[in-house]
Amino acid sequence: MLGTVAAWWALWDFQRGSALIPNPAPRLIWIAPALDKPFLFWVLPIGGIAVAQMVCYSLDKTFLGQRWTVSDILRLACWRTISPTVGLLFVATGFEAIYNRSLVGILWLVAAAILAIVGTSRSRSAEGIKLQLVKGGELYKRAFVLAKHMRVPLKRVYVVPAGRGHLTNAYGLSQSIAVTDNYGKFLSGPELDFVIGHELGHVKAQHGRKKLLIVGTVFAGIALACFFLPPILIPFRPLLDIPVMYRRFLLSIFSLVVLNTPPMRPVLH
Repeated sequence: MLGTVAAWWALWDFQRGSALIPNPAPRLIWIAPALDKPFLFWVLPIGGIAVAQMVCYSLDKTFLGQRWTVSDILRLACWRTISPTVGLLFVATGFEAIYNRSLVGILWLVAAAILAIVGTSRSRSAEGIKLQLVKGGELYKRAFVLAKHMRVPLKRVYVVPAGRGHLTNAYGLSQSIAVTDNYGKFLSGPELDFVIGHELGHVKAQHGRKKLLIVGTVFAGIALACFFLPPILIPFRPLLDIPVMYRRFLLSIFSLVVLNTPPMRPVLH
């Protein structure tokens, strides 16, 4: 998905400044000239990826036994297209403005961040991720014993129903953790402790907050560099588009350095 949007943006940028790739807009005689860019840059990739998402979720239902309804598939495809595809196109438009030294690009990046947050939240809701607070049971007891052993300020433990999507995952939140209710079918004893301990490690190191800080710092650094891009490098903008979009690798490298913490191996005896 990331590669598709990056390549689409770079190709679009390249065809405008090169005679090697013809501009397809004049051939679309059935589209008003003012709608050329909205159709080619927005509608085509968004529509194509949305259809691909629906096909993929339908295949999940057919071959993996997922119990998605038609409504579930449409919701999942919608929100999975909004985040990240539409958000990435907002990023591309924002950096397009920043290349031209327009501060409007910042508004596009802010809008992309809002789309990413909302889209991710709604996608999880469509997948059936619903936090249910628990105040007893084996998971609750093991989590608090491990939290005391690791000196983690744990306040809440949630269970997430596996739902129609057969979810199996665990999450480290702010002073709380969440585990899907089907983990007990696959893990027990020290194995389950390892999963709980892993999420408690995220809580203790505040990885969620640090990740937001890193994302903001990397975005600001790249945006500043593109804003002051020397005119001599303008013809090479298509080559810069892909690294800008693939900032995820920069985030990964930065995260390894900033978020690196000593390994924790909690075990209950």
